[in-house]
Amino acid sequence: MRDGHRVALAPIIGEAPHHGETDMIRIRACLLALAATFPLAGQALADGFYWGLEGAHERITFEPHYFTLEGPPDNSYTDRARGQAGSLVLGHRWQAADRLSIAVEGRAGASNTEFALSIPEEPARFRYDIPYAFAISVQPTLHVNDAFSLYVEGGWSYGRLRERKSSPSSSTYDEAGWRGGALLGLGVNLRLGEAWSARLGLREIRYGALRYTSRLADGSPVERVRDRPEVRSWHLGLMRRF
Repeated sequence: MRDGHRVALAPIIGEAPHHGETDMIRIRACLLALAATFPLAGQALADGFYWGLEGAHERITFEPHYFTLEGPPDNSYTDRARGQAGSLVLGHRWQAADRLSIAVEGRAGASNTEFALSIPEEPARFRYDIPYAFAISVQPTLHVNDAFSLYVEGGWSYGRLRERKSSPSSSTYDEAGWRGGALLGLGVNLRLGEAWSARLGLREIRYGALRYTSRLADGSPVERVRDRPEVRSWHLGLMRRF
């Protein structure tokens, strides 16, 4: 009020919004920010070649089934061993959609996991392992945001299977061969920077049958043996895109 007259003060920017309008503005801003992250999520680990190293803790299950030449009874056993493995990884990833990418990768690995058993009563010593393996797999990946993604994988592994039995008086064998097997897995990726990422996953491989014959020292056959080893591993990897 000045000299009996009211003076209307014009707003410099505009009238302050009501509480309802403020909430709507905040909601719109949140939705726009959320929508803006979706393209980033698709770009997080997509497009380009990558390489890396994996370390794994694995459990190998051998299940030799012995068929006697004279007929029943047959014998089967379950032999498990735990150890470590390492792999060199090389792959390529393509962006399939805003939040979906697909990778194809190959791995070459070595393992120190070995099942070893001595039976003094027979006497005999058994040693089973899969020292080397190669694999190729496809990994569809869902990018939850620009740092975190989930993947599943399916593929084929090719491993060097070895099964040996030594004994001074009973049957023996020393068998080795390459066998293929189906590979299934799942895991998570965590982006560490523009080029680096880490991943943690679970993988299972079921190899084809290794078949051979145990023999006495004079070469006489005693048993036919069949085994289909299975490998289950938790792996941790560090990858770099280039």
